[in-house]
Amino acid sequence: MDLSRPRCRHWRELVLLELEKKPDIWANASSVVEYMDPVAAICYTNATNVNWYVEYTRVSSNDRMTISPDLKTLIIHRVSRYDRTLQCETESIPEFPRRSEPLSLSVDYGPDKVQLRTSHSILNGILSAKIGSEVHMECNAISRPSPKYHWTHNGSLLSLSGAKIILPSLAWEQMGRYRCIVENPMTQLTMYREFQIQVHRSEHSHVVDRGFYISGAKVVWLIVITVLSSVYLCGILIYILISHFSTRRQRGT
Repeated sequence: MDLSRPRCRHWRELVLLELEKKPDIWANASSVVEYMDPVAAICYTNATNVNWYVEYTRVSSNDRMTISPDLKTLIIHRVSRYDRTLQCETESIPEFPRRSEPLSLSVDYGPDKVQLRTSHSILNGILSAKIGSEVHMECNAISRPSPKYHWTHNGSLLSLSGAKIILPSLAWEQMGRYRCIVENPMTQLTMYREFQIQVHRSEHSHVVDRGFYISGAKVVWLIVITVLSSVYLCGILIYILISHFSTRRQRGT
C-alpha cells in the first residue's frame, strides 16, 4: 500500500439563506361598522408567497373578501364583528414562515338580541302584577359600543334613560303598554321590545266579586220582595180597571 499517494477529499457546498424579517401590515381603517364598511389591508414584503389570516385563521378569496393576484393585498368587502385581527405571513424559506404583528380592528355592531327581564313573568306580552307591588324591568342588548336606552309608556317618552326601570308601588295609572327602545348611535340601528302591564287576575276577580256578591239569604229575600211587589202592583192595576168601568156604567145610565 502506497501511503504517499494523496487521498481524495469530497467538498460539500454550504448555502446560507438569509431569514427575512417579519412583514409589516397596514389597513386603510381601524374603526368600522359591521356589514357597512370595507377594509383594505396591505402586506409590505418582497416575498412572493404571502398568506393572510383573519382572527388567526388562514383565509382565501371568497364572496366576502378578495386577495389580490400578487397576494399582498386583502380586501374585506363586508366586515363582521369577528374580523378583529388581521395578519399576513411570508415563506421565503420553507418551514420558516414569518408572520406580521396582529393588526386590530374596532368593529361597531348591533344592537341585536334585545332581551327583557322583569321581576314578574310575562306571558304573551302580558305582565300580571298586583296593585302596590314592586315591579322591576330591565332591557339588555348585544351591541358595540354600549347602546342608549329609552322607555315609553302608552306612547309617551319617559324621562328615564337607563336600562332599568323600578316601580316601587304599582299604581293604576302605571298600567298599560311599555316599550324599551335600544339605539346604537354608531351603527344608526334601533330595536325595541314591548309588553303590557295588567292587574293580576286574582286581584281583578276579587274586586269584581266584592262589588256584586250577594249571599244566599239575601237572594231569598230579594225574590220574596219582588213577588210581593208584583202582586201589589197587579192589585192596584185591577182596582184601577174596575173603578174605570164602574164609572163609565154610571154615566151611561
